[in-house]
This record gives sequence, C-alpha cells and structure tokens, in this order.
Amino acid sequence: MANHAQLTARDISGPYMQLLTNLQGDDGPEVLEALKRFNRKENPWPLTSFFHRNRNGHWVIEMTGLDLTGAQEIERLEAQGILVDYLAKQMLLSNASDSYDGNHRLEKGGIYRIALIPWYKVKQMRSIGAYA
Repeated sequence: MANHAQLTARDISGPYMQLLTNLQGDDGPEVLEALKRFNRKENPWPLTSFFHRNRNGHWVIEMTGLDLTGAQEIERLEAQGILVDYLAKQMLLSNASDSYDGNHRLEKGGIYRIALIPWYKVKQMRSIGAYA
C-alpha cells in the first residue's frame, strides 16, 4: 500500500505540540470543543458577539441598555479592555443641553440596534427604516 501523505513528521510536530499545550491549558475544554468543530469541518471559533449583518449586508450592533451614566459606560467599557477614544468620551461626558446623561441614556433592559452604514451609501431624504 502506497503512502500518499504529503505532510512529513517535521511539518506536523510543531502544530501538534502546540495543540497538546493548548489542550492542557486553562482553556483546554474550549480548545477541545473548537477541535471537535474543526474535525467536523465547522467554524471552530464561531462569532459569539453582538455583531451581525442585516438583510442589506450592513453590520449591526445589538445591545441591552443598562441605564448607566456616560462616566459609568466609559468605566465599564475600559474595564473590558475596550478603547474609548477622545471623541466618544467627549460625547458621553458632555454637559451640553443634549447630553448623553440628560437625553440619551439607554433604558435598563431596552434592546438597541445600531447599523454601521458606509457614508457613501447613505442617501439624503431616506427614512431610517430603509437601512434597517
């Protein structure tokens, strides 16, 4: 019987040793589940975030309101390692009459969806529903 394998032991040894190391690590059970999905030819690392695409192909962020102040939102995001840039902080911390805290706080338990639409696709005089 002929050996038709195109990979050598040298090709396999590095990834194999890394796999064993990963399986024995703190997140071993997660790695094992990912390996099982890979062996079934499924995506081993499925998206488990709040991003998805709508019927028009635009990325949509879906979140649940927590009724936090702008300062609390910044603190929560940064604690998760999310970079909140200068302009976002200005908007969240504004004391203007149309401030986030005064007018735009997300209601606790409310579901909010934000569609990310390239500027060149936005047409004047179209309703928000046209982009949903």
